[in-house]
Amino acid sequence: MGLTNRLDLKQVITAYLFANTPMYLYRHLRYIDSVEELGKRTTLKALVKEYDKRTSKEQRSTKDIAVAYALLVAITFWEYRRALAAFDDFELSRLNWGNDIKDIFISTSPITDILNISAKLTYPSTKQTASDSSTGTLVLDLTDK
Repeated sequence: MGLTNRLDLKQVITAYLFANTPMYLYRHLRYIDSVEELGKRTTLKALVKEYDKRTSKEQRSTKDIAVAYALLVAITFWEYRRALAAFDDFELSRLNWGNDIKDIFISTSPITDILNISAKLTYPSTKQTASDSSTGTLVLDLTDK
């Protein structure tokens, strides 16, 4: 079964035909369930192979171009670093908005890196009486371990 059999071609082509900006195309392709499923169930090698098949032709049809964009957007459903690295395997310059799709992915993806900070909390020991104020100081010592 070919990759295009997994795509809802009517929705993909419609999104491409109505796109007047790369952002419009990116957002609408991301809302198509079959594009997401393609990204989650297909290897990078298969996506690149299909992309090359569609974009290396001298005469490309509307369907070829629309599917090529869907293949690029499919990888945006992967983990951020893996998807970002995958863009390097595609000849993005073959599509007018190929590099724009990558830039949009970078600028709109949430940061998923986790930074662990070790913190040492020091509470000053003070004796308070009923007449003392209740203000205190919390000191954070952020050290690199």
